[in-house]
Amino acid sequence: MRPLPWEGVTLERAPNAVRLGNRMHLRIVSLAGPLVNAIGSVRMTSLAIHMLTHGHTVTFVTSEWPPTSPVLLTDDQIALAAPRPTNRQPETGTSARGANTRGAELAREIRARLAHGIAEVSSWPDRPQVTSWRRQASRVAASQSLPRPDVIVSSVPEFSCHVAASRAARKLAVPWVPDYRDLWSTSTYYSYSRLKRSLDRTWERNLLGGASALTATTPESVASLRELRPGVRGFVIMNGFDKADLDAADTMDLGPGRHLVYAGTIYPGKRDPYPVLRAIADTPELSDVVVHLVGPEPNDLEPDVASLGLGPRLRIVGRVSRSEALAYVKGADVALLLTWDDPGESGVVSAKVFEYIGLRKSILATGYRHGRMAKILDDYGFAEVANDPETASFALRRLLRQSVEGPPIANHHVAQFDRLHQLERWRNVLESAAAGGLPNRTPAH
Repeated sequence: MRPLPWEGVTLERAPNAVRLGNRMHLRIVSLAGPLVNAIGSVRMTSLAIHMLTHGHTVTFVTSEWPPTSPVLLTDDQIALAAPRPTNRQPETGTSARGANTRGAELAREIRARLAHGIAEVSSWPDRPQVTSWRRQASRVAASQSLPRPDVIVSSVPEFSCHVAASRAARKLAVPWVPDYRDLWSTSTYYSYSRLKRSLDRTWERNLLGGASALTATTPESVASLRELRPGVRGFVIMNGFDKADLDAADTMDLGPGRHLVYAGTIYPGKRDPYPVLRAIADTPELSDVVVHLVGPEPNDLEPDVASLGLGPRLRIVGRVSRSEALAYVKGADVALLLTWDDPGESGVVSAKVFEYIGLRKSILATGYRHGRMAKILDDYGFAEVANDPETASFALRRLLRQSVEGPPIANHHVAQFDRLHQLERWRNVLESAAAGGLPNRTPAH
């Protein structure tokens, strides 16, 4: 039997739950919640529904904005704080590629540096809009008018969620279990100065001193956090796919040709489709391949993508609902997964990969060849990892041939990535924390 992809790393296993005599009330603090159309919201919403299914009660402290996804919780299960901040970040640099005039490029660089500097000195721990939400969320999460929680869970990003939840837990004298979908001060994607990172690391280390335990999506992330705050209990709760969501999504007819679909965000120079697009443009055998970028907007791409000459074979779909994004992926011959080819990415596993796996798609991936996600893909034969046009051309041709032969993944390999298994581990951690079964420090050895 193959080892599970998170095994082989010395970390604590989720406990057998210390069962409560009565049902538990869970309070969740997260900007990504049941009202928003984002892959990050699925994790916490799924936890809430799983706990409700097992007889517990839940209050979800989130933000108020026009719902963009089906509301899966009732009004009395959602406590709204201030309006949700905008998702758009100020531009922080110029393109490494692209042909602009020298004057325009210099002006853009000056504006970007100025905006970045202002953000650095005015934001803690997040953008000013999120900081405003944090203050309100702290009050709501600690409100005596809501059912008293037995445990509080918060999820990042944004780190303000952890600040609000920790303050509420301290005020109410209940356990706090922070969850990390992404790292913060120890992240490769941290974009501020070394001085600010040092200050933020100190803040984060001190904040985690109040945690009963923490959870994160990979062993590497848990290890990084335990290095930051030695002794804190840490448990791996991977992401997964929700079979009901995948089954409910339609399959979109993408038209003639063979189709490569990416669903997610682009970070030029990091999570960047350029090597793959270049491979498609330069390979005659791939002349019938149509690329669909679901989520990105036209200005998210590097300027020289236009010079590749893909024309109507590159379709930039923009933001759509999660169910529509799944429909695009279901209609694809091959799914595209973009991550960063950098050692700092070794512990990053995109939540999107599990949906691709649940849909039994062949996957063309970019990213760090020796990381956790590459290991998952390599061990089970789900994908090819390619970071340059030549390798991407060979890999895509092989995957397209494979897609004609039928789904490449056996059902028993897919089943282990069902989110239900991870939610059970999470429930055990939270029930034990609420019952006092998790000391806030690992015993010294």
